Amino acid sequence: MNSADLQARLGQAQHLLTRGDIVGATHMLETMLKAAPGEPNALHMLAAAKHRAGDCAGALKLFDEATRRAPLVAAFQFNRANLLLEMGRNADALDGYDVALTLRPQHAESWRNRARALRELGRAGDALASSEEALRLMPSDTFAQSERGLALFALRRFEDAVAVFGSVAEAASNNADAHFNLGRSLQELNRLEQALAAFDRAAALDPANADIQHNRAVVLLWLDRRDEAIAAFDASLSQRPGRVDTLYTKGVAHLAFGELADGWPLHALRRHPGSPIAIKDLSRGEREWNGERVSVLRLWREQGVGDEVLFARLAPLAAQRAERLILECSERLAPLFARSFPGLNVCAVGNAPVADAQSPVGGVGQFVAPNAGALGDGAPYLRADGDRLCALRARYVERARGRKIVGIAWASNNQRLGAHKSTALAQWGALLQREHFFVNLQYGEVAAEGERAAARFGAEIYSDSDVDQMASLDDFAAQVAAMDAVVSISNTTVHVAGALGVRCVALVPPGLGLLWYWGSAADTTPWYRSVALVRRASDKGWAEQVARAVGVLERDE
Repeated sequence: MNSADLQARLGQAQHLLTRGDIVGATHMLETMLKAAPGEPNALHMLAAAKHRAGDCAGALKLFDEATRRAPLVAAFQFNRANLLLEMGRNADALDGYDVALTLRPQHAESWRNRARALRELGRAGDALASSEEALRLMPSDTFAQSERGLALFALRRFEDAVAVFGSVAEAASNNADAHFNLGRSLQELNRLEQALAAFDRAAALDPANADIQHNRAVVLLWLDRRDEAIAAFDASLSQRPGRVDTLYTKGVAHLAFGELADGWPLHALRRHPGSPIAIKDLSRGEREWNGERVSVLRLWREQGVGDEVLFARLAPLAAQRAERLILECSERLAPLFARSFPGLNVCAVGNAPVADAQSPVGGVGQFVAPNAGALGDGAPYLRADGDRLCALRARYVERARGRKIVGIAWASNNQRLGAHKSTALAQWGALLQREHFFVNLQYGEVAAEGERAAARFGAEIYSDSDVDQMASLDDFAAQVAAMDAVVSISNTTVHVAGALGVRCVALVPPGLGLLWYWGSAADTTPWYRSVALVRRASDKGWAEQVARAVGVLERDE
């Protein structure tokens, strides 16, 4: 086959592909390759045809052969890299784009797609640089702009991501992805009404998109719009049945709305792959407990210390269905739990004897707490060490000189949500300027921050070096029990105070930092009757929330 015939046939095959006649183009190209084996352009075009037909493996084999025979053709390297990117082989795709760019350095699409490969590899900073190079070469490319926005999102530069996706959404108003990514960025900033508007627009453009409906449902949950939230979860699940993260989050929504019977079974999915909550499996091969009566039942710890304290309320209820119940908890909690639950066999993780059945302690709710009424009206259930409590109380009373003793905590080290739950003492002026004796209940190296706040607001904030909650939660429980009242952000301190029955005002965050057991709107929780919840609108700051907490704290004095 001479060169002229080859070019003519390649043109005909390309025409067939352009018309969508993949079968005809494939037949023509395969016939050509029999007459001209190894012809790179025919191999490349046949690879494209196989790709369109959904035969990715066959397409890659042909792309490999084409690039082997003609390694200096940038288009071959680029299209091969695109297929690898689609197949999720991101490292190989990145290598391919790098080769393509050595041959064609000013090719904007290579820089843009390279950014995606880098982002998928977790190299967000490099992805940002690559997307910005693509935009230098092709400023109006909305795909490159979106890649830049996604890199900024991965870098947690959410304000910048909002600006990028807002611009893309404005320029391409029918681009559902742009509105979705705008919504996600606003969601991370807790700008909930704006996020919902973006998700609504995205859903109108792409109603069958399960991810859009999932995120939309979460924002509706945070906005306390129960019926719409559940409907959005169901819309997501209709497109993606059985998706664990959506089912689990729908369960959390039911729990937040007080619908425990509906929520617990879905909450149990946190142990399944795909759940947004990962818990360490301590089941040890013993059979799963399903609420039946057994001889020996072992309940094991999960998630953080605050969750252990919260779910410990359920252990005595489960014990009614076992001859003996083993409560396996964090070592720091074992002395406190042993004193508080004398009828249970309390032991630290790793020291529990063999049982007939087992469950994570948070998994028993579906069998023993079908409604809030089963939670005992939020009555206290932990008991501090009496001698330690008396000693600490005497120390604080002496130092307080008649002032109210108020414990304070203001930060969380929760890796996932800590930034959304934490504040700074500089925002606590409305409380710290009151005539109270403040006791620092905050863990971590915070002495310097406490000193600065004390100087700024004229407060006395006492840090007791004899109590280290990271070493002994039994000591910490006695310290909390020695308070007249506690004001804290949503962390372990609130759980300990509530479980002890100590009066506590909890500063509950909006949106991302909001945990299901604080509900969606009420100023109380059925889990702890001594805890009052002070919520904050997503457009308000911590200082305003602390000021309202002061009113709650002093209202019933």
